[in-house]
Amino acid sequence: MENVRELKPDETEKWNAFLAKSPQGTLFHRLDWNQMLADTEPQMGGFLALVCVDKKDDFLAALTVPRRPASSRTSSGSPSFGYVSPLLADSLGYAERHHTYSSYTPLVDLTKSLVERVPTVRINNSPAIWDIRSYMFNQWKIETVYTHEYLRAEDAWGRVSPDLQPILQQGAQKFSLQIATDEKWEDLFASRHPQFDATILKKRLAWMRANETGRLYALTDPQNQPVAFTLAMLSQPDGRAYLWGTSSPDADTEAILLWQVCSALAADFPRIDLGYSANIQISQMKDKLGGKLLPTFVTSYPKERKSNKSQPDGSE
Repeated sequence: MENVRELKPDETEKWNAFLAKSPQGTLFHRLDWNQMLADTEPQMGGFLALVCVDKKDDFLAALTVPRRPASSRTSSGSPSFGYVSPLLADSLGYAERHHTYSSYTPLVDLTKSLVERVPTVRINNSPAIWDIRSYMFNQWKIETVYTHEYLRAEDAWGRVSPDLQPILQQGAQKFSLQIATDEKWEDLFASRHPQFDATILKKRLAWMRANETGRLYALTDPQNQPVAFTLAMLSQPDGRAYLWGTSSPDADTEAILLWQVCSALAADFPRIDLGYSANIQISQMKDKLGGKLLPTFVTSYPKERKSNKSQPDGSE
């Protein structure tokens, strides 16, 4: 069994270096991101950063999860932005999908140690976490949900379904894409997600704007009124954008929004996670847009705990 411990206060630089080299590293693993989540949500009791280390105390695997005090038992649920998932040392070759023992063992130890510290946990793993046997070994409940990854390449238009192309062309004439900085637009965006505290949401938008890690996009009509929104979270070191909270009146309008957002982000973030879609029409629209359907795994412990899939499009 590998040694699993909590990250030490003086290991920030070591964490950042590990994150920069890990193939699974994202914005959502950054310590300042996790601290922001804790600072903006009163119900969070901070966050837990666990590391699995070898005999030389080098990091093999790591995980950050929010902490929520619940009576006498600490619990953790996925934050409403992005993914929560392990990251592993590049030397383990996790992405190769063969000779997996070197990565399997640290993941088993990491997930086992997590539930010893936080008995009730729910984690939304990113698409990069494809081997979930460590969760199975430790008796976690496993659910599958789907996201779409969009790759903005030279042949992007050719991958759009022919029946969707004229809708996108007409949309380019009718609608405009803007980065929303107006407080009234932020209020409108927040009102479309009543299950989420508007004050918390606006604080997080302000942090992302100040740290250049997020942009709130609005699709506007000829009267400059917003008709659809999405929040793009801009992630490094993986160079991806992750969409959250996408809201629109119908699938066609959402297709126009996503196409224009992907076009706007293409130069710096050609890979875009379009997010989970509970609505099958929206999911099929993302297929037609040229998105690649990817499974993601929601893992929870103990198994009996019921999950909540009522989060907005993109939050998974």
